[in-house]
Amino acid sequence: MEMIFVMSEKEFYASPENVKTMGRTVFKDNELYMIHSASYIEFNFVCRVLYVDVSAFMKENSRLAVFVNDKLVYNLTIDIEHGNRIIEIFDSETLHYGTAKLVKLNSAVDSSIIKINKIITDENGRIYPSEDRKYKMEFIGAEMTNGFGVEGGRESSGRYLISEENAIMAYPYLAAEEINADLQVVAYNGFGLLTGYSEDGDLIPEKAFPQYYEETAILPDGSLCGKWDFSKFQPDFIIVNLGTNDFNYCDDEEKFELFYKEYTEFLRKLRHLNPNAQIFCILGIMGDKLSEKAQYAVWDYCYDYDEAAMYFSNFQLLPDKKETIGTSGFPSRNTHIKAARELIRVMRKYLDEEKYRL
Repeated sequence: MEMIFVMSEKEFYASPENVKTMGRTVFKDNELYMIHSASYIEFNFVCRVLYVDVSAFMKENSRLAVFVNDKLVYNLTIDIEHGNRIIEIFDSETLHYGTAKLVKLNSAVDSSIIKINKIITDENGRIYPSEDRKYKMEFIGAEMTNGFGVEGGRESSGRYLISEENAIMAYPYLAAEEINADLQVVAYNGFGLLTGYSEDGDLIPEKAFPQYYEETAILPDGSLCGKWDFSKFQPDFIIVNLGTNDFNYCDDEEKFELFYKEYTEFLRKLRHLNPNAQIFCILGIMGDKLSEKAQYAVWDYCYDYDEAAMYFSNFQLLPDKKETIGTSGFPSRNTHIKAARELIRVMRKYLDEEKYRL
């Protein structure tokens, strides 16, 4: 999209002074790096002209959704080959008031990082961060949490395609929007609690999620980009959906017990780093082979540590109709909608205090 330059313009960086940032992002050298799925910037504007300069970094491409006043106006592919992409939000003689939001739709590691280089208005334009929402939610997981395959179907190849993954159609984004929550997603495709996904049940320890939770992100080249500062985002709610990629590895009682032990250890880490969060552990959207062990881990942790703000729920949402199947049997949009509704129902069941009136 070509930019029509105005005679005089004003440039803003995507810094905390100018925009609200959600997700484990990195602001460096006046550029904002959006790494994880569902990472976003949001800002209010008062201007006649509004453009955003973005680019892809470290991998071929990724998708970006642009909202203006809660309406989706663009769903774009940002690719590294074409360099900077100038997105026209509007360009007119009329003064516009409102809110803009740019959301990364694809997962860390498997898609490019999206850089927000600058935001451009007319010379009298103004932007400022949008207000915080009522709640803060963090979702921890793997493919389902990123919306892998949500735009695919039974006929899809099964390989990773950015066109079939969409964070704003996934249950974390849908649930956060429903209860008016700011959202942070920390999820890596193919990762599990003990091991990464393997068709033949091999142990892949380098894809065990807990070891990376304190990192800001795994980058597309496999490197890490530094420890996350947990003071930046202390969630009211944490939703953990880990275990599906462990199914094939956990094929005997010894491995079941190891899963239980590691789940308990991860709960301990979560509580230490997020002392005030209500923690909901879920499984079952794509099978419940390890649900019992996860449930016992939660129950035993609560008993041993006198924990009163940690819960487990086994979601019975296995797709059973053609229209509810995404890529490789992953949930489609319909199943994600059901999962978001079920999550909110479970949360309401436990959170009856006035503070958490959802």
